[in-house]
Order: sequence, then C-alpha cells, then structure tokens
Amino acid sequence: MDSYDVNIERQRTTNQEEMDTLFREYIGQPQNWNRYSYGLNNPLKYVDPNGLSAEENDLEYKRTLLGKTITIKFSPKIDEETRNKILDNIDQSINRINNPLNDQLTEEEKKVITSLNGITVTPDIAWDHTINKVFMIRPQLGLTENNDWLTAAIIHDSYHAYTGSGGVEEEKKASGFAIGPALKIGLSDTTIQNLCADAKFGHKPPSNNPYKLKKKSK
Repeated sequence: MDSYDVNIERQRTTNQEEMDTLFREYIGQPQNWNRYSYGLNNPLKYVDPNGLSAEENDLEYKRTLLGKTITIKFSPKIDEETRNKILDNIDQSINRINNPLNDQLTEEEKKVITSLNGITVTPDIAWDHTINKVFMIRPQLGLTENNDWLTAAIIHDSYHAYTGSGGVEEEKKASGFAIGPALKIGLSDTTIQNLCADAKFGHKPPSNNPYKLKKKSK
C-alpha cells in the first residue's frame, strides 16, 4: 500500500466534494508526484511531519519575558496584517509585564511567569489553553482591543505552564495567582474583578479536546 497515494485519502471521506477537492489540490502540485522530494522541494518553507503532506512552517519571533527568551509562533494560516496586529498586542502585554516599575513582583511570581516557554497563535484550536509550557491562543484573543485581558490571560496561563495541570480547581488557583501580578502591573479594575470571580468560581473548557473544532452550520 502506498501511503502517499491520494486515492487512499479520498476513499477515507464520504463527501464527494471533499474527495474532488483533495484530488485537484494533489495533482495541482507537481512535486507531489516526486517520491524523492521533501516538503515540496522547499524545506525552508515547508515541513512534512508525518511523511504524507507538506505543511508551511510556523513563523517564529523571539521575545524576552522577565529576562527569559520565549518564542512567539504564528500559524501560516494567519495573514500578515492580522499577524502584525496580534504581535503588537503580545509585545504590549510583554512590555507591561517587563516594566522596570514592576519590581514589586516577587521572586515566586517571576518564577511562575517565566515557566512559560512561548505563545502560539493558531486558528486550529477551539479554545485557548496551555500545553507543554506553551500558551496556545486563537487569533480572537490576540486581536482583543482590551490589552488588559490578554496580559491577564498570559499571566493566568503561566500558572498552568508552571504546574502542568488543569481542571476547574486549577483554573481557580491560576486566576488567584494572576490577581497579585495584575494588581502590581496596574491592570484595570474590571480585569481584576473578572480574575477574582474566576478565582472563586472557576471555569471549565467547553470540551475535553481543544483541537476538535465545531463545524459551521450551512
């Protein structure tokens, strides 16, 4: 069996329109027929993680968070204009946390926040979450006009990066932790109130799998 054969992938779907689309996309890229090429013969732009199809590399940016270098990644599905807006928002949040006036942050608070290794922005998730010490966010959060909330979310999820655990009780603890730094950084009263409410009641994600996106109804 040839795992690269597009006909096998076509047979795995019951949607005729999807089958035809898969076939058109496959034959429309000549490098798909070259069994000796990797990443469509452009490994600087594409990766082929499972040996079945080429994917564009994420775009990466390095930033410093409280003295630690972290990586900001963007899915290639996000256009340049949107990416720049989100990056500006993330930079603003990081700068607020890094502000020299924030010497009030305790060593323990700094330790928790710097446990975060990076932020990845992708439309391929159903909800924002942290995994392997990386804060995975949807473009919607990155584009929020309320930078206070994005900053609070980064601090909140740094706690998840630190503990490596989730669940309603852990959400309460994460928001409880975020209240201190949020007050010292000078986030809005509304943001503080939201963190206090979440620290008391907690919240749970809408599903167990953040990678299962709801299909849009036609």
